[in-house]
Amino acid sequence: MTTPTGRGWWRRNRWWLPVVPLALAAMLAASSIRLGTFWWEADYHRATQEVAAGEWADVRDGGTDALGDFERHFRVRLDALTEVERFAPPESSAVQELPPGTRAVAAHLEFEADPEEPLAGCTVVLVGSDGVLYGGDTSDAYDQSSQCVPADRPGPLLALLGTETERTTAPGEERPEQWTTAPVMVVPDDARIIAVQIRYEPPDYLVLRAQD
Repeated sequence: MTTPTGRGWWRRNRWWLPVVPLALAAMLAASSIRLGTFWWEADYHRATQEVAAGEWADVRDGGTDALGDFERHFRVRLDALTEVERFAPPESSAVQELPPGTRAVAAHLEFEADPEEPLAGCTVVLVGSDGVLYGGDTSDAYDQSSQCVPADRPGPLLALLGTETERTTAPGEERPEQWTTAPVMVVPDDARIIAVQIRYEPPDYLVLRAQD
């Protein structure tokens, strides 16, 4: 008597069928690990330094552009947080009125660095006492705008194209050794700002505590 085709197939493959669920589980786990690693490294979750209010932070970290890896070295301190009545969003030079129920807070920062250090491309984030973050969405690792250098004298810009052979400074845009910036973020009226974050490339960031 001939064995039915269906039963024959199950009999021939009875040894490896039990491992199929295990193989699928392993594949899904590996994919999940890769995806999780990508999102983990793409987010800002590692504070490299946290300094007290008014103290200087000495920062040494690395960056990457079209020319490869480079070291970034600078000093920074949070001088004060002040309120301003009107503000101009980073993407526009037009001054705007504040929405109801909000206020604009300026983070007054002092910097020191060699004029040849490439420091464009950072963002500044305000940290509320409840953990809510304000700002941080105006640039990325390859954005030439910055909240950490003078707008008209940013110093060396990152190399964005493979044809570039060096990080250049445009004539007249040489950065001084010492300078200040005061980026502005809009926060709710009842927000209590306790710190400022300085961000370049994820996952690292710097924390400057504010005065109580």
